[in-house]
Amino acid sequence: MPIPQSVIINAVAYTVRVLSSAELWTQSGRDLLGHARYTEADICLVEGMPEAREAQIFIHECMHQIESDAGIDITEQQMRILSNGVFALLRDNPQVVEYLMKAGR
Repeated sequence: MPIPQSVIINAVAYTVRVLSSAELWTQSGRDLLGHARYTEADICLVEGMPEAREAQIFIHECMHQIESDAGIDITEQQMRILSNGVFALLRDNPQVVEYLMKAGR
């Protein structure tokens, strides 16, 4: 399944872009698998990752957007721990996703 081209986080639409490692380096100045740009409202991921890794990095970058929107600042290690946990929760428990999709509708 291809990655979504956009995602809405706290009522803001973020564009999701898959870039070459050179393009991502140009944007961030660092060797990364993904990068969340709050002001530009986009999430950039490096191309060529296995699907499960891409999904994990996608969740991680979405959570960085939530972090920025909330005005909090957590360490990258804390973000990695939290995002990996959320990714595993959603991936390993499809009934949770189904429940969340129906809750309050």
